Amino acid sequence: MKDLIICFSGTGNSYYVAKEIAKAQSHDNIIMLNELNNQKFEIPERLGLIFPIHMSREPFTVEKEMREALSKVKDFTALKFLYIITTASINSPGWAHIRVEKMFKDYGVATTYVNNIKMPDNIINPTNKERSEQLFLEADVKIKNIIEDIKVEKIKFPKFKAFTRTYSNISFLFNRYYARNYSKNFIVTEECISCKLCYKSCPANNITFENGRPVFHNNCFACTNCINTCPTNAIKKKKDNGKRYKNPKGNFNHFYRS
Repeated sequence: MKDLIICFSGTGNSYYVAKEIAKAQSHDNIIMLNELNNQKFEIPERLGLIFPIHMSREPFTVEKEMREALSKVKDFTALKFLYIITTASINSPGWAHIRVEKMFKDYGVATTYVNNIKMPDNIINPTNKERSEQLFLEADVKIKNIIEDIKVEKIKFPKFKAFTRTYSNISFLFNRYYARNYSKNFIVTEECISCKLCYKSCPANNITFENGRPVFHNNCFACTNCINTCPTNAIKKKKDNGKRYKNPKGNFNHFYRS
């Protein structure tokens, strides 16, 4: 296999980037992270890992699922180029690139290229439409540059940033504990139409349905997919500002399960 992209995405930013890169490489070999360990994982010549930044680091599920998959691989000799692309509402990937590079190094695999793309915020204070459109234009330019970098297999290593390391260690509490219980702050209103879209599109498999209503468990990634995907805005946070975000260029049918 020439190319493979592994992607984790909550509301479509990272998935949009994965689609654009795959399209430029003339393939559709995108595996969503939550399905990675449910299928055979074949090491390609070029492997991409694309995910959003959560509080200056990778979502905890990225390391968990990737380590499980990598531990099953006996031979990495086919892999010639490994790239990590992150999306974030700021220009910095925080400590994520360094952390994921170290994870791959534990399996004897060298990361050869990293980059970060600024995209609209979707969790704390969703970016307004006008600013989002501007960010999409800027992101498209950067995606094209990244595609060219990957094409020529440009070398670009992660940069060490002392402050982000400290902040990242603090944010571990968010990723490991707060995020897991993030959905405990959700309420479901009478507007729920039992469409099960939240259940079908949840990348954490954190939602079940009981008596026609979603029930949230303790494996949340705090990606806000369910809140932003609900067609009637029936899922709300206890302190809800009413703002919603979903990447308009991302086709979420890729996430849906029966």
